[in-house]
Amino acid sequence: MATTTNSYHNNMSALITKIERRLGLIPLTPYLPDEYNKEKWAEIIKDDSLVTFSRYYHKKQRFKVTRQTAPKKNGWRYIDESYIGNQQIVGCGDIDWSDFSSANSMALSQQFGYGMTGLGGMATNLSLGAISDIINATNYASMFSNMVIPVFEEPNKLKLIAVGNNDVDIGDFVIYLYVKHADDLTTISPTKMETFDALAQADVANFLYENLKYWDGLETVLSNADLKLARLQEEASKRENIVEELKNSYVSAGNDAIPIMMVI
Repeated sequence: MATTTNSYHNNMSALITKIERRLGLIPLTPYLPDEYNKEKWAEIIKDDSLVTFSRYYHKKQRFKVTRQTAPKKNGWRYIDESYIGNQQIVGCGDIDWSDFSSANSMALSQQFGYGMTGLGGMATNLSLGAISDIINATNYASMFSNMVIPVFEEPNKLKLIAVGNNDVDIGDFVIYLYVKHADDLTTISPTKMETFDALAQADVANFLYENLKYWDGLETVLSNADLKLARLQEEASKRENIVEELKNSYVSAGNDAIPIMMVI
């Protein structure tokens, strides 16, 4: 267990070391005040870079909505984050209509009018062809008929609406939540790390530039170290382009956190 924890920690440490090297800050970091040191860089990456990145390439997980896990008040369900390890929720996806457990089977029969009390208890009495027909009919109905749309409001409010903006109550159901990636960075796909590295580097550069510019020209150890603020400013300015790249690639086959087909 200890080895795993150290490995996780080293992902953040390795990223910070990489940023320090790429920005040419190795000669400067020994002179930085505590409020600007590399531990503060990790906070910037967690609070800024991870949140922004997670809005477009989030961690996706299934969540069972019940009266206990998401109590209802004034038409909204309030998700209890303790049931997802106190992770930060950044959005939600669709109901998991493919879930034929007791959680969603009643919802299916109520919403789409199959006239059954749940598929879970009947599955053994249905042929493979019948089950296939029901699944296909459910998929079709969920796209083109009485569509149920999850609506999410930060930080943890969720409700379901149907066509005409009418509130829907289908009891317990399973939904996909989008949550912030883990602070140890291990939930980010290796294929996306290059983009995340660039975003984190821009955020750290911006943090240092916006704070160290006030030291420029003062008779301090920092000013004598020649801060090269123009380089930090240049790196910080790349953030806007990186976020635009994330937005442009958000709806694509390369983003497995969202459905390829979207119904609007």
